Amino acid sequence: MNTGSNKIVNYFWGFIAINLFIRFFVITFPSVLITWTGFILFFISFLNLLISSCKFSFSRDNLVLGLPYVTFSLAGLWFFLLLMPLGLFGFTGILKTSFGLNGTEFTFLTINRIKILIILAVIYILILLCSLRFRSIFQILIERPNLSLSTLFSEAKKQTSFKDSLDNFFRLIAMLVTTWIYIGLIAGINYLFVNQILVIISQVLIDIGVLAFQTLIVFDVVGINFAEIKPRRNLYPVLGLMLISAFFSGLTFTKYNFYDQPQTIIAHRGVVNNDGPANNMQSLNKTSSLHFPYSEMDVQETRDHHFIVQHDDNIIISGKSYLVNDLTLKDVQRAKKVELFNSYLRDAKRNGQKIIVELKVTNHSDPNMGTRFAKQFKSQLISGQDMVHSVGYPYLRQVKKIIPQIKVGLVTMLNFSDLRGYQVDFYSIQHITLNNFLISQLKETGRPIYSWTDDNPLGMRRLILMGVNGQITDRADLLRGLNQNTPQNYSLLLLNSLMNYS
Repeated sequence: MNTGSNKIVNYFWGFIAINLFIRFFVITFPSVLITWTGFILFFISFLNLLISSCKFSFSRDNLVLGLPYVTFSLAGLWFFLLLMPLGLFGFTGILKTSFGLNGTEFTFLTINRIKILIILAVIYILILLCSLRFRSIFQILIERPNLSLSTLFSEAKKQTSFKDSLDNFFRLIAMLVTTWIYIGLIAGINYLFVNQILVIISQVLIDIGVLAFQTLIVFDVVGINFAEIKPRRNLYPVLGLMLISAFFSGLTFTKYNFYDQPQTIIAHRGVVNNDGPANNMQSLNKTSSLHFPYSEMDVQETRDHHFIVQHDDNIIISGKSYLVNDLTLKDVQRAKKVELFNSYLRDAKRNGQKIIVELKVTNHSDPNMGTRFAKQFKSQLISGQDMVHSVGYPYLRQVKKIIPQIKVGLVTMLNFSDLRGYQVDFYSIQHITLNNFLISQLKETGRPIYSWTDDNPLGMRRLILMGVNGQITDRADLLRGLNQNTPQNYSLLLLNSLMNYS
């Protein structure tokens, strides 16, 4: 038996241990420099495992003279980057919040996120399918290292049919689905048997199990079957690497979970449990009687610069859809009954209800909307101790310039880019893609983190344990009950792995 098999197996488990160590390190010290340094080290570990396993699998003597390392490394990097939309072994969630955008870029990408995501998804699938046609490139580089690039790609393409590429594409999709099922089953067991120690052990099993499984699948796609690499009986190095992996997995989990703090309860759109129409003064009056700290609502600006209480960007008139920003107030009022923000604000003040105003932004929003809004409602917003949040960062800066004492917050939809650099007073974070790394980043700023919009009590408990300061929800009544009496079920934290590994 080839003695190199022990080394390959050690590299395999070393790759997993390095992954978990780097993730612990970048979450502990969440700086952009450390994150991208960790990413480079992780890629080097991946490349080392790829080169070593290819040599072992495709070369009889495990020695390749004249291996074109530059070409091999570039091919490895391309393959590595292709895994980013598939989770990249739990690293994508960290990387997507480790690059900077200015406020205008952030606003544009957020407003147009659906179109952009669809375009990127189509492009990615096409690139992935095309790239899988050349999956045998690593084997050819080992077996025939002196081929020219044109011959290399031609040979690689000949060895893989389109059907084979499609099969491997669905294998990668099946890998994600299997990962979700595995995580869900472990979380389900922990939900039935509530124990803090058990949940830590379960997280270790998730991290090690998922990383091992995904590594096996990913490498099998390029023709490396680790099941055929059988080590000798000296398994002490493997056990040592598994223990290191378990240590950093458990340490990361315990360090950045298990918060339990009272929540600032914010009634979404001024409604509790669908007890009235959203963004409506009658609903506001009813919600105000329940004495929640804040009631959140939405404001749009019409073409003739009136501010109305309206969530949707579009209004249907005679079967056609029009942006509120492109309609006059009379146009809107002919189509539907709407509240004027001035009247809504007056009712809120009369009821003693603080509000959080979401300033809605579209591609057609007037460039000076924030300035106009702040000038028009400055005194009422100050006296009411109200706050303003929006996806439109430039508009928040306009509001803050006119009303320095008001608190403004950034609303996120997909939770991408490094949010710490924006000059805001709080964050309103979409709850589905919220992860521990983003929480640890934002807690460095000392600014409150509010999540939106989870109406399920289990989801609410998960967000409490993750460390958010408050929640914008349609079920403020349920959240109040959880605030007063919350029997914590730590199994909910395991569900965060669903996002971490996809």
